[in-house]
Amino acid sequence: MSNSRIDVEASYKLLLARLDRAGMPPPPALDHYWHQVLNAAIIEIEKKGVTLEDTIDDEMLAADYAAWMLDSRDNGGGMPEWLRIRLRDRWRT
Repeated sequence: MSNSRIDVEASYKLLLARLDRAGMPPPPALDHYWHQVLNAAIIEIEKKGVTLEDTIDDEMLAADYAAWMLDSRDNGGGMPEWLRIRLRDRWRT
């Protein structure tokens, strides 16, 4: 599965904040779905050659990537430049 050492639950809390759901328990179906999207985001990032670490930067990167996946699922738009730059910069480290 995943080679990352990222704290998935910390990243999930950041994702909830990005979705403007911090402090509110999500409905069970959405909770499961959002966890799966976050896990898929982590796998996609790793497929790009990045091994995520247990740092706030990587937790935020995973949450931002997952939020983008959720936001773009219906519009088909490309990855925003700011996210592409963060991935590229992280890939180089």
